[in-house]
Amino acid sequence: MPHLVIEYTNNLRDRFDARVALAELNRELDAVGEFVSEDIKSRARALDTFLVGVSGREEAFIHVELAIMAGRPPELKDGVLKRVLAVVRGHLVAPTDMRMQITVRIVDIDRHGYAKAVVGDAG
Repeated sequence: MPHLVIEYTNNLRDRFDARVALAELNRELDAVGEFVSEDIKSRARALDTFLVGVSGREEAFIHVELAIMAGRPPELKDGVLKRVLAVVRGHLVAPTDMRMQITVRIVDIDRHGYAKAVVGDAG
């Protein structure tokens, strides 16, 4: 924990380097000091099928969801939200030909509803 998932519309593939963004996001989460660096798991998904609004115009979005164990204070969450948003914006070449949105959401995971097993030893 945490789990970080980036979903982004495929019309941003040439404008958003998800691999580089994930690496920086992992470093930012590690720098917060609340997470074990080896437990930060992140991934990105380009969305081929999506729709924004009802206008029919081409639009785009990036949505980041960060799942963390419940109980973290609101101030910590606010700081993490701002850091994640800044990193994503920093790795995006903003489109001038369409409207896009970036959203970030933190989800609290109940400790009693989460299980984990570590298998093998890489080190």
